[in-house]
Amino acid sequence: MRIAVVGGGFSGLVFAYKLARRGYDVELYEEHTRVGFPPHCTGLVSSDTVELIGPPARRSIQATYRGVELEAGGSRCRINTRNRVVKLDRIRLEWELLEEAESHGARIRLGVRVDSLSREGVVSTREGGSRSYDLVVLAEGLHGRLRSLIGVEHRVVTTFGLNRELRGEGGEDGGYVWIGFEEGLEGFRWRLSTPGALLVGALSRDPKKVKRAVAGGAGEGAGLYGGIVVHGPPLERPRRGRVLVVGDAAGFNKPLTGGGLYPNALLASMASSIDLAGDRLEGLDGAVSKLVGRLRRQYRIARGYYRDPTRAHAY
Repeated sequence: MRIAVVGGGFSGLVFAYKLARRGYDVELYEEHTRVGFPPHCTGLVSSDTVELIGPPARRSIQATYRGVELEAGGSRCRINTRNRVVKLDRIRLEWELLEEAESHGARIRLGVRVDSLSREGVVSTREGGSRSYDLVVLAEGLHGRLRSLIGVEHRVVTTFGLNRELRGEGGEDGGYVWIGFEEGLEGFRWRLSTPGALLVGALSRDPKKVKRAVAGGAGEGAGLYGGIVVHGPPLERPRRGRVLVVGDAAGFNKPLTGGGLYPNALLASMASSIDLAGDRLEGLDGAVSKLVGRLRRQYRIARGYYRDPTRAHAY
């Protein structure tokens, strides 16, 4: 079973790792010469997600928290979550996934741009000509151009998220992640302490409001990172022939926060548990259907919040 993974972001890397570990012949294409850059998301997940991803995530833990502190409409409450909230080092996570995939036999082709692909599983690059695969996992990101070649046109809802890291202002982990829902922001803010740094951030449909929300702070070595955040809706039919679209390109993100680690790690784990040999790709459709159904239910709730942020307490 020959599998190509196109895209070396988190979604592509977790698929490459899970499928190579299963014993499939995996080849990953990434047009950049390194993975993990530029840093993008905050990296907050539950301990369940850490276990779902596996050893690469466990080795990337920066801090853990007892729960979340929510603030909205002048009220505040603390929630001790059943599973610990975990802060992952997103750059290290992608490095670890790459190394694990390679250790299980995946061939990593960094600096190689895929020019075209077909529903029949033919991948073409300028450097290496064309190769045929039994399955292509397309994880090209939000602004990719390849999915249109297989007839996938999908519009998603996006916001803008920004993090500001204030080094030297952090504390020990083990406390709470503060999340504040603000009417004027049309989104929410967060604040969390890690050993050696305080991380503050905001998310909104308006990039100017986000920048104002995270501005300031005199910490030494303060740095900004972030970008466009996808909230769905998920693509209902992401498989076209031998090509499966995943990640931001398919809207496989948690609709309220835009997080993509859990949905794509879950789908990669389900895909790796299916026997795909012998051209039995239809088995993927059942796994995709379960994920899409769950995300669509969450999307209806998230859509209500973003229409009327003053009702954050209702969700």
